[in-house]
Amino acid sequence: MHAYIIGHSEYNRAAPLVRSPQGFEDRIRFYSTPDQVLPRVIGVSLLALSTRGVPIITPESELMVPNYEFFPIDSRDIDAVYALAHRRSLDFTGRNGRETITFPDSLDPQQVHIVGAQLPIPSSGIVQLCDNPSSPECSTGSHNCTGVFGTYKGYSLDFVSCRAPSEGERLVADLSSYGGQVGDITDEMQHLLDLLAKEPKETLFDGTFAKYWDELGQGNHAVFKYHTEIFKWCELRHAWTASNKFADRETLGKYIVSQYSEGSKDVLSILMSSPLIIPHLPQKYYIQAYALELLLSRKYDEFAEEYKKQPTSVRNIILEHPALKEAVNFIVRK
Repeated sequence: MHAYIIGHSEYNRAAPLVRSPQGFEDRIRFYSTPDQVLPRVIGVSLLALSTRGVPIITPESELMVPNYEFFPIDSRDIDAVYALAHRRSLDFTGRNGRETITFPDSLDPQQVHIVGAQLPIPSSGIVQLCDNPSSPECSTGSHNCTGVFGTYKGYSLDFVSCRAPSEGERLVADLSSYGGQVGDITDEMQHLLDLLAKEPKETLFDGTFAKYWDELGQGNHAVFKYHTEIFKWCELRHAWTASNKFADRETLGKYIVSQYSEGSKDVLSILMSSPLIIPHLPQKYYIQAYALELLLSRKYDEFAEEYKKQPTSVRNIILEHPALKEAVNFIVRK
C-alpha cells in the first residue's frame, strides 16, 4: 500500500525527535530536504514524476526525525494535485522548445491523502507524525498511535510537504538539490512567468501571454495556477471578461461581490487590491466588498466597529447584500 501525504508541515525545534517506522529505509520518503521549505513547483513536479513510476531523487531517510505537524493546503494546490493525477501527458516549453511529457501511467486517486481531507484533522486540531512518541511501540518504530505513522502503519509513505522549523530561519530548497529532475515543469512555469512579466498593461488579458495560456488548454491550467502570480492573472481576467473589459462598471461590481464564499478569500482580496479594478468599481460595491473581506478574514470585531462608525447611507448599502445583512444582525445587533 502506498500513500502520498500532501499538506503544509513544520516542526518545533524544542520537541523531541520521533522514531521512523520499521523498514523506513525503503518505505518513507520526504520530498523536501531537512529544515527547508519545499516550493510548490518542486513538490508538484516531483509528485507528477513519482506517481507515474518515474524514479526520483529524494533526501536519504533517517532513523530519527522531527515530529512534523501537518496542516491543510489551499484549493489551488488541491486542483494542481488532481490535475496531475489524472493527466497522461503535459505540454510545456522547455530547454528544447515545445515538448510533451508523456507519463507511463496515471495516479490512482485513492493514493492521494490530503491533510484535512483523506487525512482528517483530529479533535485535538493537530496532525503529527506521532502523537505518542514515548510509548514502547512508537519508540521502537512499531507505531500504534493515531499520528500519521500509526494511521498508515504498513504503508509506504511519500511526504509532499515542507520540513522547516516553525521558528527561526526558514531556508527554501532550490532546484540544484534535486539533480535537475524537476526541470520540465519548472521550465514551463518560468516560461509562463517570463511571458506574463513582459506583457504590456494594454494587452494584459488578450495579448501574447493570454493567447499562449489559452493554447495550453484547460487540462494544463490547474497544474500552473497554483503559482500566485498566474492565479492572480486568471482571477483578474475573469473579472475583465465578465465586465466587458472593465467598461461595464455595474456588472464588474456585481461580479466582485458575487465572489463571497468561504473558499474565496484569496479571490476577493486579489480583486479588491488590484489597481486595474479599483478605478472602475462603483462606491456601492467597493463598500460591500470591503465588508465581505472583513467577514472572510474573520475580523468580526473590526466589522462591527466599522459598521457602527458609518453614516446611515453607508449602512443601508451594506444591508443591501444578504450575507452582510445577516452578519450585521448576528454580529452587530446580538
